[in-house]
Amino acid sequence: MAVTVLDCGALRLESKYILRKVNTYYFRRRIPQDVRHHYPGKKSDLFFSLKTKSLEEAARLANKYAKEQDALWAAWREGGEFSSKENLVAAQKLLDDHSLRFGQIHEFRRTDIQPDDFFDTLRHLSQSGTGEIIKENLPEYAVLAADMLHGQRPAPHLSEVAERYVALKSSRNSGKSKSDRDRVLSDFYQIVGDLPLDQYSRSHANALVCLYAEKGNKTATIKRKLNQISPVIEFGLKEYEIEKQNVFSGIHIPDFGEDVQSRSPYSVDELHSLESYCRKQDDDIRWLAAMLQDTGARLSEVLGLASEDIFFEGDIPHIHIRPNSLRRLKNNGSERTVPLVGASLWAAKRVASRAKGRWAFPRYIKDDKLQSTHASNALNKSLKTIVPDKTAHSFRHAFRDRLRNVGCPSDVIDQLGGWATGGVGTTYGDGYSLRYLHSWLQQIPLDPKQI
Repeated sequence: MAVTVLDCGALRLESKYILRKVNTYYFRRRIPQDVRHHYPGKKSDLFFSLKTKSLEEAARLANKYAKEQDALWAAWREGGEFSSKENLVAAQKLLDDHSLRFGQIHEFRRTDIQPDDFFDTLRHLSQSGTGEIIKENLPEYAVLAADMLHGQRPAPHLSEVAERYVALKSSRNSGKSKSDRDRVLSDFYQIVGDLPLDQYSRSHANALVCLYAEKGNKTATIKRKLNQISPVIEFGLKEYEIEKQNVFSGIHIPDFGEDVQSRSPYSVDELHSLESYCRKQDDDIRWLAAMLQDTGARLSEVLGLASEDIFFEGDIPHIHIRPNSLRRLKNNGSERTVPLVGASLWAAKRVASRAKGRWAFPRYIKDDKLQSTHASNALNKSLKTIVPDKTAHSFRHAFRDRLRNVGCPSDVIDQLGGWATGGVGTTYGDGYSLRYLHSWLQQIPLDPKQI
């Protein structure tokens, strides 16, 4: 039977297996003949209350139950082994078919009543001729169902934990961080599978380390990738009260740090050549380079600027680096205001004069996501035509050196560059004023003739 959920003009939407009695909706579906032997005591139909007076909610629940039944019946017909996930779905379905829920056995014990229909099903599934339930003969989903009835909750799969992690940790679900985490989880599933959380072992974690090492990833990159999955597992162990150590805790990465290559800063002569090159080319990728040169900002911080975060009002032009929907910031100290001087001031004016929408660099935004990797590749390719052995990050190293060389205090440098600082005292107050920061930036040599 079907109930009309929507009837509008030429469009009619119906939901099957729904029956209304008084003000409550029920689910009713005929059991196919070839799987009916799995339902001892039931003649032909599955029939139970959906416990709702809402037609929309009844339609949603009916669709959910019908999909679960289809998957269960298909597995029975094929006679194959269930995956651990399919077993869990089948177990929950078995409880639903008998109108039972997790831990309900305690209610039955208080009233000296037993769920006889459910136990009859278990006897049937165990093929007992003596009237006993033989656990060893039961399919895994039936054992799971019995455990769930007795209040024993199976450990969730890692994919389920990851979904809950995202739901509760929304700040860690932005753009690049989400895609990075999903990529690492996908790699982990491919080599060891999506398992219940309590079934992962240290050997599984080591296998992921080996995978990345064989791919040629640097040891720091491997550590960064492991830092994407380890918090998810730690969260799941605590959230679901599983007494087990995080298999990624203190994981060993062979030869960690020995492959680190130090980044050299640009010299002032090189900066002068790069500034001349950027002004001559005068396009968005060169504006990006010039804004990095005299702000010391990270690539994503400038690339993800909103047009409204570039200010020319008042005496001191500046940018406001703050989190937005495109990208988070590296640490709490990364949100800051940076005065614009030299090449960065020129580039910011060019960006502002061409701005047509919300974002400063719209070419590197796709589907509301920041294309940092594409921008980085294009930028470094361009810069290496002038200085072959250095990258865009060398701007940041040079920025700190240039401020050191004019005697700028380290805490001022940290505030300008958004570097994390130590000590509780650094968190007090609003930091140095824009005018004071500007006075130091004006002293860094922007031209070889100033040296």
